[in-house]
Amino acid sequence: MRLNLRLIITFVLVTCITAALAMLLANRIIHYQFNNLVVENGTRYSRRLAPALARYYERNKSWDGLENVISRFLDNLQNNDNQVIGNGALIETVVRDDRLLLLDGAGNLVLDTQPQEKLPVLTQTMINKGTPVLDRNQQRIGTLIAMSSLGALSTSQRTFLTQINFWMVVASFLIILALSVASFFVARSISAPIQSLVRAAHQVAAGDYSQKLPVTNADELGDMANSFNRMVSQLEEQRELRRRAMADVAHELRTPLSVLQVELESMEDGLTTPTPENLHALQAEVKLLNHLVEDLRMLSLVEAHELKLDCVLLNLADLTREVAERMDESARARKVVLQVDIQDRDLPVNGDTQRLSQVLINLISNALQYTPANGHVTVGARRVDQQAQVWVRDSGEGIPPEDLPFIFE
Repeated sequence: MRLNLRLIITFVLVTCITAALAMLLANRIIHYQFNNLVVENGTRYSRRLAPALARYYERNKSWDGLENVISRFLDNLQNNDNQVIGNGALIETVVRDDRLLLLDGAGNLVLDTQPQEKLPVLTQTMINKGTPVLDRNQQRIGTLIAMSSLGALSTSQRTFLTQINFWMVVASFLIILALSVASFFVARSISAPIQSLVRAAHQVAAGDYSQKLPVTNADELGDMANSFNRMVSQLEEQRELRRRAMADVAHELRTPLSVLQVELESMEDGLTTPTPENLHALQAEVKLLNHLVEDLRMLSLVEAHELKLDCVLLNLADLTREVAERMDESARARKVVLQVDIQDRDLPVNGDTQRLSQVLINLISNALQYTPANGHVTVGARRVDQQAQVWVRDSGEGIPPEDLPFIFE
């Protein structure tokens, strides 16, 4: 499965689960609060009605004819809900639809405002929650029970909750739809740079180092694009360095090989006698070839991070002086004065004698090569704090400023 599709599915699933949990929680809270409101207003309603029922009983000495009076009373309440109840349109359903049960002092049912409905079984607990109807002497003459005060919902109240549930489902669907669309764009914004990276990586693997990723974000994706671009630049740079190195190696190998070929052909044709001097010259060319091959082997070890250093305690001042003496003959051949400037006779360091000698020989050879006749090359060593410093200075033309940043490549 593609990353883009996995992200979209994950976002949609999280959105659906979150919306479902939110809807379930909201539904429970609404039902709980609405039921509490219905019970509270049903109790208040029955308490406001109980005194009127008590006065009716005192005037008539019985509950006869109460059904007609209650019917007119409820009609009057419906025409003036806010004055009687005072809780707005939501509580009008209590006045219009609430089922009222009136029990006389003996517990017999004398009034049911909705006789067409099935009469619930009235337990003593339910009766105790009813509102007592008291005469002037505070004697109980009846009990008024508003079914809403017991938590029973009327038809209109149930319809109201059903509508709330419906609109909650609609709202959840719209939220899921909107977040799904947003998830598509978010997933696309995350996967698009990764897809670009994959395509660019394939091109780089095929040898195209011109690939560069656009950096459009200052986040981890932007860091990824920057890192990829730096990697490609370094790969391209390393390829150019290898190309130049191979060209240099080919150039360096061509000279001794050409000399060997010419000399051997001359000996084969009898034009040159294989004297010890001629053989010594050929041996020198073979040594040069061997030196170049050894340099190639060493470079391969360095690139593979397999070059091992045999570090021992040595005197860098003595090593510098010895290398300078070895290079003195080459300096005289080029008519260059090679000087040694060692300020500290004792410079103990931990290093590889062979590798340090090789570095010094390369630096001095390069200085001699680019120093004109009658010029000077100075090799020096000194202590700098807790370190030893070695330098090679010449009176040649120097390195062009534009090449200085690349001398250690």
